[in-house]
Amino acid sequence: GKMTREVLCGAELLCDRRCTKLRSCTRHPCKRRCCDGSSCPPCEEKCGRWLKCGNHKCPAPCHAGPCRPCPLTVSFQCACGQGQYSVPCGAESKVIAPRCNNPCPVPGLCRHAQQSGTVRHRCHYGPCPPCMQPCGTPLPCGHLCPVPGCHDPPPPA
Repeated sequence: GKMTREVLCGAELLCDRRCTKLRSCTRHPCKRRCCDGSSCPPCEEKCGRWLKCGNHKCPAPCHAGPCRPCPLTVSFQCACGQGQYSVPCGAESKVIAPRCNNPCPVPGLCRHAQQSGTVRHRCHYGPCPPCMQPCGTPLPCGHLCPVPGCHDPPPPA
């Protein structure tokens, strides 16, 4: 033994030494009492390292080597609900959304949206684009507003 100790006769002898050898994951110590270091059990903790997606931690039991890719997917739906797609978690910014050819169902907030004959924009993923109609508001001097783009409030997200 590595350690000796005197105890009263009849008292139960317990080993206080804890194993400091790293488990098979090479990240966590064994910590078992009286373990000689040759029979350490596999690590039971969660891995917990950040996955490459940057959004989640590894849910697998602790392991050596790199983690598997994130098992989750992110789903997107266009404004009209007809177009849907899913991408692996972490790839949202790298993927170009498919086109939806339906008109956007979100009513615009600017006055151009209420005018008859105004061409509505195509359905999309994410917030509506700003109105691109020329302002044309009559000014007190009698001229029309010269700003080339609408400066009414943007449509809701």
